[in-house]
Amino acid sequence: MSDSATPLSTRFGLISRGLAGSLASSAHERRSLTEMDSRVIFDLAVAAPVDGVVVISIVGELDMSTAPRLREELIRVTSATDTPRVVLDLAGVDLLDPTGLGVIFDGVKRTRSRGGDLALARAEASVLHDMELTRVIEILPVFESVPEAIQSIAQ
Repeated sequence: MSDSATPLSTRFGLISRGLAGSLASSAHERRSLTEMDSRVIFDLAVAAPVDGVVVISIVGELDMSTAPRLREELIRVTSATDTPRVVLDLAGVDLLDPTGLGVIFDGVKRTRSRGGDLALARAEASVLHDMELTRVIEILPVFESVPEAIQSIAQ
């Protein structure tokens, strides 16, 4: 199976409070993800820089319970270079609430204040729709692919 055909949950190793153990247990003990509504399913993957741009792929819901993790990663990435350039790959994000959006804009502020930039790529239809309704895409466009986003902010 090619990497692009591998489910995001496999490629990024979904993490939650005990989720990995629950999914790996016997068929008798397995529960579907929809039955685990009390658990947080969220993960980040940070790729090595391409053309000076770091890509952070996000999987899961970006909301008030998970947004602090993205904030910490954005702080770490933007502090690691003089002119930080970051692409947030939103292909795995199925919910973006105002807290998550605030973290994204904080990342924009952090990168631009240091001479860098932040771009968004591959937003799911529901997330893109919300960004269109709130007119966020007028300020921060969403690119259809990660390479397009990288090209838009590369050095």
